[in-house]
Amino acid sequence: MNHEIEQLLNEIREAIDGALAESLPLEKAMQELERRGVSPSLSVDVMLGEARPSPSMEFVTFDEGLILTTSDEVFLRSLGIVTAAP
Repeated sequence: MNHEIEQLLNEIREAIDGALAESLPLEKAMQELERRGVSPSLSVDVMLGEARPSPSMEFVTFDEGLILTTSDEVFLRSLGIVTAAP
C-alpha cells in the first residue's frame, strides 16, 4: 500500500479515536454498562474497499429539526463534515 494512503488512513483512525474519546453520550453509556457488570469493548477500524463513485451532495431536511451536541459537531468536523445553523 502507498505510504501516503497509509498515512491518511492513520489520520482517519486518529480522528475517529479522538472524536469517540470526547463523546460524552458514549462515555455515559459505557460507564452504565460497566456499572451493570458488563465489560464493553469498542473497536473501529478503517479499511479500503473497492473504489466507488463519489456520492453527490444533497441537502437533508428534518421536519422536527436535527439537534447536535457539541460532541456531535466535533466528531463531524473531525470527519470533514461541516455543520451549519439553520
